[in-house]
Amino acid sequence: MATHQLRLRLLILAQVALCAALVWLYPLSAGLFKPRLGWAMQSGANPTSLVIHLSIYAGLFAIHFVSLKTLRGMIASGRVAGVGIVIWLGWAFCSFILLFSFPGESADVFDYAFRGRMMVEYGYSPLVTTPYELRDFPFHRYVSWSQWVDAYGPIWEYVSAAVAGVTRALASPADLAVVINQTCENQLAVCHYLTKYVTAYRLLAIGLTGVCGWLIGRLVRREETQSAQLAFLLNPLTLIATAVGAHNEPLLIGFVLLAVFAFVRSQFVIGLLLLVLAAHVKITALLVLPAFALWLLHQRGWRRTLSVLSGVGVIGIALSWLLYAPLGGWASLPKNFFERTQISTNSWAELVYLGLRFGLGWARFESQQIVARIAPMLFVLISLPFLWRWLRHRPDSPLALPRWVGTLVLLYLLIGSYWFQAWYVLWPLALLCCVPGKTSQITTTFGFAALVSAIISDYLRSAELPGVGVWQISALAVAIILIPVLLHTVLIRNREEQSPE
Repeated sequence: MATHQLRLRLLILAQVALCAALVWLYPLSAGLFKPRLGWAMQSGANPTSLVIHLSIYAGLFAIHFVSLKTLRGMIASGRVAGVGIVIWLGWAFCSFILLFSFPGESADVFDYAFRGRMMVEYGYSPLVTTPYELRDFPFHRYVSWSQWVDAYGPIWEYVSAAVAGVTRALASPADLAVVINQTCENQLAVCHYLTKYVTAYRLLAIGLTGVCGWLIGRLVRREETQSAQLAFLLNPLTLIATAVGAHNEPLLIGFVLLAVFAFVRSQFVIGLLLLVLAAHVKITALLVLPAFALWLLHQRGWRRTLSVLSGVGVIGIALSWLLYAPLGGWASLPKNFFERTQISTNSWAELVYLGLRFGLGWARFESQQIVARIAPMLFVLISLPFLWRWLRHRPDSPLALPRWVGTLVLLYLLIGSYWFQAWYVLWPLALLCCVPGKTSQITTTFGFAALVSAIISDYLRSAELPGVGVWQISALAVAIILIPVLLHTVLIRNREEQSPE
């Protein structure tokens, strides 16, 4: 037993060391001098950096899988005293170290900071005003989505404004002297002040991740707590998406986990209202509503289900109006929705778009609109058999609900999403970690493949290799994302067929 405990500690220590290697490869202090450049461009598309980066990813995920296997052996022996502390400390150390890395997998944190400052410093709504309209203001050169209104809901905007307000309150006089869109070379305080904003949003993401990890521990059986928390907190995808990217997914996940928590305790109205709040972080949270509705149907029948859904619908509409009103109201939604349908990436739908656009010569707008409709419609069609099965079979365990919800999100990301990024996998990962098994393992593989796909495609775009165009890079990116997931699924199925009854 002592050997297993020592092995787990050494594995987590090795994970901490690999996080430090990522910081060494892409330090924050150097990256801020190169606005809007991802990891690939930060290294000059150096093949050596790519190999090192992929090795770090492979090492992190290999360690993670071995750690889970080691912990399962410890759980089987019934002696896991002190393991929970080791897991939480390992997560805290990895997260702290990654604070010093440049967020090159995504520039979203810079958009968060600029839009948060729009509200706090200048009184503009990010749902109505684009950063481009304030292009002479500090940090604009770091913004990626300058000519777009924000894609998120009012709850995120209020949280973001709070982070920006606290950061400003803690700023030094030199920081506050940054009043125009200067470079770090011209005014060193630009990087110093921006570092504070990046760190603040990262700390928010890390803190919310900790809350999600605690909720996961409360949802699962006592003997599965450490395994579920290790699967989520020390998952390399979780660490990179939160401590590096500072993505706002943990806020959405927290609301959804609270909704699950309420539902399994038969607090259906509270759970649905929490789901309404989640939709005001990101509107895509509503795609899991059918799973919650089916659970309610199983528990209370048709009449009670319709009554609860109708009542919560009325309250939800009123709550939505109140949340949106200070930021421009519902009038801001049409532009937001329209802009989301003009982009596609890292999905099979993007390949359809490229085929229509460059293969058949369709106009860009028409091609994008076709893709924006086909992908969600296909998701609805493919998810119908799952919903029908869930309708006909009464759930045998409260953990069936997070399985339903997580599976639905996983299907959407694989089939229905025409705009896909690696950190989106964090949502189904958190839910499926509550039900350890083959689906959670496949989700982890999905996260690994998505991270690898993103860095390889970024390096290929940055290198501008002859004969390698947009079509080839997109096809490779999609293949890297989907093929490992399919192979892992087939491998698990073969093992199940070969195992004795």
